[in-house]
Amino acid sequence: MFLAFVIFLFYVVASALATTSGRVTMFGVAGATVGRYLTPMLLGWAVLSILIGYHYRGHANYPGAALVISTLFPLLLTPAQLDSIYGNAPLVNHQHMIAALALDLGVNDKEAIRTIYPDDRIYVTANEAKRRHLSIFGLPVFRNARRYLGEQAATLPLYECQSHVSRVEGWAFDGMSEQVPQEVFLVDSNYKVVGVGLTGFPRTDVAQVVNRKASFSGFDAYVFGDMNNIRPMCAR
Repeated sequence: MFLAFVIFLFYVVASALATTSGRVTMFGVAGATVGRYLTPMLLGWAVLSILIGYHYRGHANYPGAALVISTLFPLLLTPAQLDSIYGNAPLVNHQHMIAALALDLGVNDKEAIRTIYPDDRIYVTANEAKRRHLSIFGLPVFRNARRYLGEQAATLPLYECQSHVSRVEGWAFDGMSEQVPQEVFLVDSNYKVVGVGLTGFPRTDVAQVVNRKASFSGFDAYVFGDMNNIRPMCAR
């Protein structure tokens, strides 16, 4: 059993190294961080604690300490696991959607994109997926994002909705249907679509003031053109 755990520990370490090696560039570690690969790390520490407890279980001076270590140490890893299970899933999903939107529109937003991939190599894969309408790039929300940009709002199924814009962040809520629109299109003073955003960011302040169903009405958007006098519109 001891040998089996040792082999398993080497397997975990080898898997972690193989996974992270693809994230290391000549300029340093781009995305091979502890937070990105938490499972191998937790497995490694858990197995190591078991091995220590097993090795010292019959020692004349350390049997009690070995029992405490082998029992308590894995429990110390529980908060990290619970955070993974009960973390802010809507916020993470929104961040991933915004990263996908940046890739879809060809925006070099490194801060957003690195929430899903550590360097610009993702653009090659994303462009191919976009060309073939694969995965998330085949969703209607992304097809509309590409198709609506540069068009006159009057020719599109858009309507005015309760909203607010702060830079390229804000919130939007459909008061008629009492729903948060998935997409938000930004139009200029000539009613030309110059930007597109996605909702899903938590806005408890809006939920308290506007409608409790607006909890995730916050959006992030990309604007192509003048930021002055833009207004959000929602798709029907």
